[in-house]
Amino acid sequence: MRKVSIDQLEPGMVLERPILRGSTVFLGKGVVLGETAISRLRSMEIEHAFVEGSEEQPISCDEAMTLLDERFRNKEDDPLLKHIKNLVREHIAGLYD
Repeated sequence: MRKVSIDQLEPGMVLERPILRGSTVFLGKGVVLGETAISRLRSMEIEHAFVEGSEEQPISCDEAMTLLDERFRNKEDDPLLKHIKNLVREHIAGLYD
């Protein structure tokens, strides 16, 4: 799931969460967006929508791993912190698959 500004919506995208107007569902989860729906969302001043797909990562995997190493520098002697670092490393790697 990724959060997309309304200006970035394109026909064919599929909503991952419903679009609510107050407590009323305007468009439900699973709706395939078309031009008309996107235009109506813009006119309703909706700011963003959650659509299917992976979130684009703002930095490369190598940069993320370098930052992780920097944050855990001088902590290799602590078994708990070493374990946490390895868990975070696995998580980061999964974001870029």
